[in-house]
Amino acid sequence: MCGRFALSEPKELKRRFQAKNAVSQDVGPNYNAAPTQTLPVVVEVDGKTEIKLMHWGIIPVWAKDKPRFAFSTFNARAEALLEKPMWKKLFPARRCLVPATGFYEWQKRGSEKQPYYIHVGKDPIFAMAGLYDEWVDTETGEVFDSFTIITTRPNSVMQKIHNRMPVILDSNEEAAWLHDHTADEGSLLAILNPYDEKDTLAYEVDRKVGNARNNSSDLINPLS
Repeated sequence: MCGRFALSEPKELKRRFQAKNAVSQDVGPNYNAAPTQTLPVVVEVDGKTEIKLMHWGIIPVWAKDKPRFAFSTFNARAEALLEKPMWKKLFPARRCLVPATGFYEWQKRGSEKQPYYIHVGKDPIFAMAGLYDEWVDTETGEVFDSFTIITTRPNSVMQKIHNRMPVILDSNEEAAWLHDHTADEGSLLAILNPYDEKDTLAYEVDRKVGNARNNSSDLINPLS
């Protein structure tokens, strides 16, 4: 799964994704992004790339109240996108990119778990494949955007740490995932594979990352 990640350079998102807008000024670096937080997501709107702030954890349109799904839908398995009705409905036209500078995963060691920080060597900001939805409060009319991160089987680096990893896209795959509305399901599913292990870097970090209230740059420092 992918339950925590970092986005240390949000002000670079407009340039990185050639978006028509930048993130709002009050969005700062986040070194411990967690489910239920509101985070920047890259979407297509009327053929243009936009950055929107969304709740991490899909709230389906049919949900009666938004908090119920806060934790149960923050990840979607790539293998189940066409099997589960909630994901199958979003797959054709509600695809998004979730920008990050790294993510965390925990390795089981007996009764304890050791967190690792994993990042990509080619680009300081990479994109994870995601899906999003819009939930409307029938009483107030409030529109509530939410997203999920798609996971896949691990590459050889991640396999030593955990049995899942987020789908990390390269630049060509980013364009297809976000903008290609004529691609068939098979070609889109084919890009939801483990990222190249040669460009996947991982190291141990302090266990304090396990508390989502901790959010400082030293969280991504390697253990000495």
